[in-house]
Amino acid sequence: MPFLPYYEYMSGALPDFLTLRKLYYRRLHVYASCFGVRCAADRDELANDALVRAYLSLDRYDRSRPLTPWVYAVARNVIVDSLRARKQAPISIEVTDDFRSAEDVAVSVESRDRVERVRREIGKLSDRDREIAMLVFYESLSAAETGRILGMPSATVRWRLAAIRKRLRLRCGEDA
Repeated sequence: MPFLPYYEYMSGALPDFLTLRKLYYRRLHVYASCFGVRCAADRDELANDALVRAYLSLDRYDRSRPLTPWVYAVARNVIVDSLRARKQAPISIEVTDDFRSAEDVAVSVESRDRVERVRREIGKLSDRDREIAMLVFYESLSAAETGRILGMPSATVRWRLAAIRKRLRLRCGEDA
């Protein structure tokens, strides 16, 4: 379960920019890679632009909802706008090492192979399915939160997750 800051479950003060950056910079940097942004400097710029836009738009944030999906929705808009301005469509990529969690480092060699097979298969998913997998599996967001970010019903997200899991089980084994 990801760290939930106090303002995600209590009304009150919103985060200052440094807190917002501390909580989301690395996560948004990884999120940009889902769109095929390979260059670390470009991902850095997009993550920072998204954080600035989110911070400047905090007055429009609905405090009755969690902050994380809102920040991701802002980031998604910034990334898509940037790619559109460059006339660069998102490209298919292999999932990078940024998707590794701390638990992956400590697992056995056999488990590492399985994790690597799953990671490769996630990298082969369509852009939309890879984005859903990243938000649900890596960021531990719910189907409803993922749906709000991507602008689709949560039932569609759940349906696509079932298809993603089925594909991973078929290609990587039952324990994937």
